[in-house]
Amino acid sequence: MSQAPNLAAPPRRTGVLIALLGALTAVAPLATDMYVPGFPEMGRTLRASDSAVQLSMTSFLAGLVIGQLLIGPLSDRLGRRRLLMPGTALFAVLPLACAVAPTAEVLTAARFLQGVAGAAGMVLARAMTAPVGDAPETSGRGQAVRWQSAQSTRTSLHPWLRGRLDCGCWRRKGTICPNLT
Repeated sequence: MSQAPNLAAPPRRTGVLIALLGALTAVAPLATDMYVPGFPEMGRTLRASDSAVQLSMTSFLAGLVIGQLLIGPLSDRLGRRRLLMPGTALFAVLPLACAVAPTAEVLTAARFLQGVAGAAGMVLARAMTAPVGDAPETSGRGQAVRWQSAQSTRTSLHPWLRGRLDCGCWRRKGTICPNLT
């Protein structure tokens, strides 16, 4: 009887993959963490009320939720990589639309789209860790521990990153800083 070919990633490559997937889940939450301190300046710059500026955060979170609901089932049909690449690219480009937004309404629409795009990294990174954990030479428990470690590191690094990436005005914080991470 012949053995099935070993298609699992080498252990070193698996660790890099887990770290990359963990980073993909961190980007959307970091985009909200870095965004909130700029609310007062946004209101002044866009000549918008506090509630109009806050609506841009609500629209981002709504986009994140709707994106997760859409991208999960779509990835089952179309494939994860096929959705992850454009989703990640859009998440990197859409902050530019936010930065040049002339009104709070345009900012709100751009933030909604950014939320939908950010959902790709969050949903698909988690979905992609299951097959890695199923590899014969890696234990599912070991992968789960690494994944949780990546998530804990992300949570603890957010405040530190937010302080280190103080890029000035809200337009720069919203575009340059999330893309640096």
